[in-house]
Parts: sequence; C-alpha cells; structure tokens
Amino acid sequence: MRRGTGRFPSILSLSVCLIVGASGCSSTPPFATVEPTIESFESFALPLQVNDHGVATVAVQTSAGPLQLILDTGADQALLLRTDAPVAAHLKRVGSQTKWYANGKLDRTAVLGIPELTLGPLKYTNVRAPLESTEFPQFMPGDGVLGRGLLGNMTLDIDLPGKRLGLLPPGSLPRDFRAQDWIEVPLLAYDNGPVVPVQIDNSTHTLRMVMDTGAIATGSEGSYGVVELPSDLSPTADKVDGLPVYRAQTIHIGAASLGAMNLFVVKHPQPPGTHGFLGNVLYTRHRVLIVPATKTVYLSRVTP
Repeated sequence: MRRGTGRFPSILSLSVCLIVGASGCSSTPPFATVEPTIESFESFALPLQVNDHGVATVAVQTSAGPLQLILDTGADQALLLRTDAPVAAHLKRVGSQTKWYANGKLDRTAVLGIPELTLGPLKYTNVRAPLESTEFPQFMPGDGVLGRGLLGNMTLDIDLPGKRLGLLPPGSLPRDFRAQDWIEVPLLAYDNGPVVPVQIDNSTHTLRMVMDTGAIATGSEGSYGVVELPSDLSPTADKVDGLPVYRAQTIHIGAASLGAMNLFVVKHPQPPGTHGFLGNVLYTRHRVLIVPATKTVYLSRVTP
C-alpha cells in the first residue's frame, strides 16, 4: 500500500487474491452456507456508511461480535480482518495464506476461522479470514474488508450516493430497473474483480480494467486509477513517488463517459488478464449493478 503526497496523491488498493501455484487467483468460497442459500434468498438491501473519500463500509454480525467492513469489489476473499479488529482476539488461527496485492507486494499472513457470520438474512459457517497486516490510513475505517468471496454469483446493486448495498439472487435485477435509465456494459471477467472494457482518450486499444471499490483515490485534484498504458499513449511529465501520471481527458466504459481522470502508470503486471483498475470515484458518481450470472454491468449516472 502506497501513500501519496504533493499534487498527485497515490491510489490505495486493498484488493488482494490468493496465490495458487505460480500465479492466478482463487475464487473458491472458503466457507459453507446454511439456509437461506444464496440461490433461494429474497432480495435485500443493507445500509452503507460512506465517508468523504468514498470509502463504503457494511455491517455484518459474527459469533465473535459485530464487524464493520470496507466493501471491496476487487477482493475475492470472503473477508480480510485488520490485525487490530476487536474480534480477532477471540478467533482461532486455522492456517496461513500468501497474498498478492495490486501494488505487486507479496505477503504471508495468518488465517483466522469465524464459526458463524450473518449478512442480512444470509448465514455462513466456517468463514476463513486472513489477517490484513498492511497499515490502514485513518480515512479507511472499519474492522477489515468484505470481498466477493462471500457474495458468490449474486447480483450486486452498489449505490454509494444512496448509501445502500442491494444483494439479489443470481441473475436478478432490482424492481426499479428500467433499461432506458441504464448503460449496459459487458462484464468481461469476474475472477479478479468486475473487469470491463475501457478506452482512454483517442487510443485505439480497448483495455480490460477492474472497477474496484477498494481502490481509494485520495486528494482534491482529479480522480485516480492505475493503468498499464497502451502503446499509442505516453505518460505526461507528472510523477508521484516515481510513478508517471497520465492525464486522461475522457475515459469510456462502453457508452458511459467518466470524463477527465488522472491515472498512475505502472509497468508491473496487474491482476491476470487485466490492464489496471479504476478507483472508487466511479461508484461515487454512479449506481452500479454487477450481474455475474449474465456477464453484464449496468451503470446509472447519479446527479449530485
């Protein structure tokens, strides 16, 4: 995790994935479900707490006590626990795990077992929670991170402006869905986060980028993401902590335009099959539906 200073603050990503063999991410749920199962539950919504940096947290209950977790669409784990989370002292170690971070860091950490966890009407048993040893900045609250691993194939209705998270059975759409109000975008992949096609400025290349609520853009000037630039674009002269910055005038996700955005340019590989990630600013401006069952993402611009 990197912390930025000066005009261009760094983007911070909590997204991690489990190393399997030499490379790749595991999306195997490390838990067992009890009724209601994720195939049969009724749609429900949970309140989100969203701070000024667009960091969204959701409350869950566990047999060891309550947790407030950062919603992270880029993390495939069920959840990650901060080392200072109060419940951590009451949980048993059940193993260890190597983690890969979006900034290229590898880390080995303890894994704790949570006997029972409740998310709205859904109950899970034997949830495995790696400890998050990376320092959390003060503006990133909570006891850890809630990743996609706990959510399976269900539809996510992420509404940061409305401070709510809707969870729907696989393939379902919310009752207020009207096609004319949404921009439909193909979901290219989901194992490493919701990957969508992105075009930057006048580049002829289509990039595969992760829409990541766990990638936090800090600072007051511009909006941030991380990208491996296509060969027909070059970084600007700006640098932060040694990383070049590309000032994009227009970023398109399908027919949706995000407008201007400043992107950190990296050379080390991003999650397999991707070219970088877009930070949580996307979610602060849009209501987003992620529907893995139909390989579709829907975007609806929210007027401030």
